[in-house]
Amino acid sequence: MKLRNLFIITLFSFTCLAQSGTVLFRESFGFGPAQQRPKSGKGKLTPVFVATGVSGFWAEFPADKSVTWMSVDAAGVPGWNFAASSPNPYEPPTPMQAPLVGGGVDVPNGLAYCFNDLGAFRAMNLLAPVSSPKTKFEVTAELMPRPIVGHSTAMGLTNSNVLEDNFEGSATVWVRILAQVTGVQGSGLAEFRVRGLAGPVVSQQVPVDFNGFNPVKIVVDPVGLTATATVNGIVLGTLPIPAGGTKYLGFEGSGGADDVFVRLAQ
Repeated sequence: MKLRNLFIITLFSFTCLAQSGTVLFRESFGFGPAQQRPKSGKGKLTPVFVATGVSGFWAEFPADKSVTWMSVDAAGVPGWNFAASSPNPYEPPTPMQAPLVGGGVDVPNGLAYCFNDLGAFRAMNLLAPVSSPKTKFEVTAELMPRPIVGHSTAMGLTNSNVLEDNFEGSATVWVRILAQVTGVQGSGLAEFRVRGLAGPVVSQQVPVDFNGFNPVKIVVDPVGLTATATVNGIVLGTLPIPAGGTKYLGFEGSGGADDVFVRLAQ
């Protein structure tokens, strides 16, 4: 089967899901069939390897140039790159997770990762232009925080396309997981915030797997003007949110992000 046909099948399957009123956005960060993904304005199929920058690649669904990942991609700046890991037990199958070219039968799990090892921690962002729906919806992903004090991994919705320190000043809603002790497994501080750092916040100690995947969910009710956040099955709380939609979803900090969905909620 031709590579182009594989992308058409992938697009068709997710289009059907969207038409059913369920999935509005999906990203597995898989390396793609034959280890290539569409990139830039014309969607040229571009090779993907471990450490390839995510910026410029089309999102998995909608597979469209209008939904292109954005991140700083420059020497000396910690950016978000494609990475590979053991399987994510929470992630459903996708044609975008395929065996590496010349790499045998094993199918690595793709994810986005920011190592942030170039000195002091910097809150670097990975964003995709995804307008929020006008009805109740949920954003889900699995985060892989790093067990380093002073580092955090966050998921959020924002109206700003700034690619560093975005969520602190501009996020409408966001959740971040912070390590409490360097190199220690088991527990982290989960914060749920609205309106950057200026708005209300709820926080709680939660079990955290710093070597694995931690499910995070934000449910937004744009009619009732509330949002509820959950980390590893623990509800952090419900907070009031400002009226109006958001233009971008994404991640901030260091560590990994995987299996991103935006769905209409009940």
